[in-house]
Amino acid sequence: MFFCLFLPNKIDGMEPEQSYWPIIVGVSVLAAVIVILTWFYVFFWLKEKRENHKHSIRYQRLYGIFDAGHVHLWTYNVNTQLFYWLNYHGNIVRTYSTMELSKRYPIIDFEQLRDKLDSLLQGKATTASVVLRAKNEDTEERDYVVNMMPVVYGEDGLPSKLVGAEMDITDSKARQMQAKDMMIRYKSVFNIAMTDMALYDVDGNLVDFNQKVCETFNGTHESIMAQRLNLTGLTELSAEEIRKMDYFHATLMDRYVKELDEFVYYEMQILPIYDDHNELRGYFGTGINRTEHVHSYRKLHNDVKNLTNANKEVADYINNINYLLQVGGVRMTEYSPDNHMLTIFKGINEIQLYLSQARCMTLLDDSAKKRILRIYEQMDRRTAEAFVFEVKTTLRSKGRLPLILQLHFIPVFDAQGKLTKYFGLCRDVSEVKETERQLEVESIKAQGLENIKNVFLRNMSFEIRTPLASVVGFAELFDKEHSVEEEPLFIEQIKSNSTYLLNLINEILFLSRLDARMIEIKYQPHDIAATFEAYCQQGWTNFLQPHVEYIVEDHYKTMEVEIDESHVGYIVQQIVNNAAQHTTEGSIRARYDYIHGHLVIMIEDTGNGIPQKDLPHIFERFVSKSKNGTGLGLPICKELTEQMGGNFEINSELGRGTTVWISIPCKILNIERKEHL
Repeated sequence: MFFCLFLPNKIDGMEPEQSYWPIIVGVSVLAAVIVILTWFYVFFWLKEKRENHKHSIRYQRLYGIFDAGHVHLWTYNVNTQLFYWLNYHGNIVRTYSTMELSKRYPIIDFEQLRDKLDSLLQGKATTASVVLRAKNEDTEERDYVVNMMPVVYGEDGLPSKLVGAEMDITDSKARQMQAKDMMIRYKSVFNIAMTDMALYDVDGNLVDFNQKVCETFNGTHESIMAQRLNLTGLTELSAEEIRKMDYFHATLMDRYVKELDEFVYYEMQILPIYDDHNELRGYFGTGINRTEHVHSYRKLHNDVKNLTNANKEVADYINNINYLLQVGGVRMTEYSPDNHMLTIFKGINEIQLYLSQARCMTLLDDSAKKRILRIYEQMDRRTAEAFVFEVKTTLRSKGRLPLILQLHFIPVFDAQGKLTKYFGLCRDVSEVKETERQLEVESIKAQGLENIKNVFLRNMSFEIRTPLASVVGFAELFDKEHSVEEEPLFIEQIKSNSTYLLNLINEILFLSRLDARMIEIKYQPHDIAATFEAYCQQGWTNFLQPHVEYIVEDHYKTMEVEIDESHVGYIVQQIVNNAAQHTTEGSIRARYDYIHGHLVIMIEDTGNGIPQKDLPHIFERFVSKSKNGTGLGLPICKELTEQMGGNFEINSELGRGTTVWISIPCKILNIERKEHL
């Protein structure tokens, strides 16, 4: 029967017709089911992966917030009765039993923590919070706030797992205590200060002030606040000007006080207050009542005026003194140890300024503040001696020079011999000090030039005597007994030293003309492309070496510029000559270019190079490592380049050669590059 299902039967010699459609349909349905299942699997797998990725990002952000806020997480498992400490990545780093955890906290704090845990585990509360002290990893006791809540519940409806967030509040608590302490101190100073103090909001409205303000204006806190005082009315500045001000100071301000039925004269200072983000929070103001001083000086002024009117001779005498004070740039001054005020007079009886110690210090240069503070202390102690000193201020004189004042103070005593004040004269010595400073600078320059001249003359005399002695010495050998074969050697030495001496004298004369600015720079049209290679050939022709390659890179058919051709040629020849003397193998490469209004020349060699310790001295005169050099070539080239308005730079390394860059400003007239290099 089994074979009957799978083998075809032959009937009457004919094979029955076979049908494959059921098989094809079955296979197709099976394949479709597999594709659909695969698609659903991939779809849900991708969806789960995206969700996991989102959860991972959320966890990372959450733990990042915990890390930034110094929050530590732990969990408590009811079944195991263990506390699991987690790090900022959510991994368990430590496990504590109840007994081990109790060692972190004081007994009272741990009992509070345990009571809160019991209330959560018994379902009496859904959240709990406790503040306690604990030891950190460094066994240092710090303050923490712990927030706890259930996260997993058992079948009995009670929590089976708790999570706790422990946040370190030691620093914030310390800041709060510091702020509280500072506030207490501020309130104490604010209320007992001998000067008027007031606070204003961002809009300039008066919001708080101390008791001294009430005494000045003869009112209560409520009556003064009822006046709705604003900085715009007090300072006579607009609201926009007040918002933009950095500092406000008024020596004398008059304000009519109804309660006193008179004017109060006031010295006032206003400072803006900013927060940590440089946002304006309000204004702080201080003030001193100057009414009595104004009245006393007015009385003095009236007395002098009455005396002047009564006596013509006294009037002329006072006018002459005022004229002398004005012409001499002198002001009369007075300092009172009683109220610590400095008064400056314009003439004998005209008050120019009232300055408190604080105001004076704001006008002083930092270099003078310590000294003036010491003098103030001595005056406040009523030291019976004269004070003579100079002080530099932050102000400017009429000539825009830093204002320097010379002050002379002498003590003044009353009939009982008590020191009551200091009388002084104040003189502007800014121009005198500037003249002294310039004289000192010129003296230093003259001394420096004198030293340079002496060194130059000393070196020059040595450099000239050496070749001259050789010439004279070999010439004298002709008069002594010698062989004919030695005469060519004598002649060669005489020629060599004579040539060296001639070059040395020419360079000394040229350098002296450079120092005296006697070299005339002549700008004329010149084609650098036509002569640059010739300059290089003249520079290295006397020092050609068989193992050295001499290269001139010329990228231009024409480069016509306005420049001093003779001086540029001298500089190129001199630098190439130096390179050739110190290069025995490798190459010497010279090229030029036109860049941003400058003729730029670079000469590079693979010669001996210059030690790093000698680089700072290469432009000093008579400094040469070559037996054929005078040590004046580089100083002349650098000075000549700078007098043409250019730059001269050199870079070198011992054993690796030297590179020289020369940049000279010039005007381009015609330029044409070569097509093929």
